[in-house]
Order: sequence, then C-alpha cells, then structure tokens
Amino acid sequence: MIAADGVGTYITAHGYDVVQPATHVTSLPQVMNLHASSGDPERSVHLNWNTSVVTGVNNVIESTIDPLGKTGFTQTDTCTASHYTVLNLAPGTYWFRVAVRKGKVQGAWSDTVRFTVTA
Repeated sequence: MIAADGVGTYITAHGYDVVQPATHVTSLPQVMNLHASSGDPERSVHLNWNTSVVTGVNNVIESTIDPLGKTGFTQTDTCTASHYTVLNLAPGTYWFRVAVRKGKVQGAWSDTVRFTVTA
C-alpha cells in the first residue's frame, strides 16, 4: 500500500515501479492414477492418468532406469492431454512419473509406475 504522504507519487514520478501486493498462488493438484501399458508401435509405453481440473496447465513426464531415482529423473516431454505415448524405448525397465505445471509453479509428482520393454 502506498503511504498517504506521497511517497508512491515520488517513486512513480522518478521512473521506479510501485510494488503491487503479492498474488496468492495455491498449490497445483497431484497427478493421480498413473498407469502404463504397452503402446503401439513396438517398444513404446502408453501412459495415462486422471486429468487435472486446473485449466492452462502442462503435464511434465519424467523417466528413470533407476528404481529408487537416485541417479535422477530425466524429462521425457510435456503435454496438455492426460495421456502420452513414449516411443522407441531400448529394452529394459523404466519408471515414469508425471506432475502438473503452470508457469513456474509445479504440483507434486505422481506415484511412479514401472514398465518393462522387451527386445
């Protein structure tokens, strides 16, 4: 709030911005019910989950080959839909997770889901 003594007017007159009140940001919902199934074509996995009720969000998809995630997750892609197909996976076992992101705010990660690609 600007003081009644004209400080805000002085600041604005000299080319400085007047600080506006902060906007309250609520946390984004956690992605729920993440499932993995064999995709089409071969060596792909189809992921689907419950859709967020928040509009204008992206879903961030990450994967790892480490079951505990100690080596870190790698961002696979982002999408606006509540499903995604990861293509051309090498044979092996993968763990996937998804989170909702809107701008710089991100919700909690979903539980991880495991999927094994066979040769």
